[in-house]
Amino acid sequence: MAIKKITATHRQAMLFYCQGMSIEEIATVINRSPGTVQNWFYRDQNFRAEFEKFKREYIEEVTKTARDRMQSAADQAMQTLIELLSSSNERIRLDAARDLLDRTGFKPEDVLALKGNQDIEIHVTLKDSDGDGNEG
Repeated sequence: MAIKKITATHRQAMLFYCQGMSIEEIATVINRSPGTVQNWFYRDQNFRAEFEKFKREYIEEVTKTARDRMQSAADQAMQTLIELLSSSNERIRLDAARDLLDRTGFKPEDVLALKGNQDIEIHVTLKDSDGDGNEG
């Protein structure tokens, strides 16, 4: 039997599922049989459509919350990195300086990209053992 209207109990089941609870655990918490809950998630097209929408919104909210928390911590992390520039340990100062430069866009290039197809002549002068460049 298809669900015609999504209730608060259905939404609660959706939330628990998104949080990682099993069908059996959800059934126990919302006081339904595991078979009923399983039918909602796997057979009822109306429920499944609402669940997909609910899941997208849930993921967006969780992602936004995580991003906000990381941004809040970023200021503290940057302050810690700046404080490490004054460390008495030379290695810690160097690592902090490199990390700070990398994070602010001053990272050295790891790969040299050569573009184009120009012919290049390379001339090499080999010096003899005297080091004067004359053969001898």
